[in-house]
Amino acid sequence: MMTEDNFNKIHSALHSTFTHKGMWWIFLGKLTPSIKAFIPVVAGLASTPKKLTYFIFLIASFIWATGITFIGYKFGEHITFTSFSIISLAIGGTILFVVYKNLRKKGVL
Repeated sequence: MMTEDNFNKIHSALHSTFTHKGMWWIFLGKLTPSIKAFIPVVAGLASTPKKLTYFIFLIASFIWATGITFIGYKFGEHITFTSFSIISLAIGGTILFVVYKNLRKKGVL
């Protein structure tokens, strides 16, 4: 069970991380299918600047939609859901691992 002290530590670490270099992580997270849905929660917990966050979401969503459309057009029926899922999970796992290492380095975890 998470105590208020642990929540405050995690919140301050997220805020610190996403204030300095986190907007790039938010951008990359919005491009990663396996963690794409959770990025707005992380951005809210980190209290990121709203206008910059909206802009990043807009650009990342445009890139995502264009990329998926291109992949569908280029590969058609040759790409499988399994191969797409494996690549997405590998990218998402790598990003989560880096965030975990940063939080652990700051002494939160």
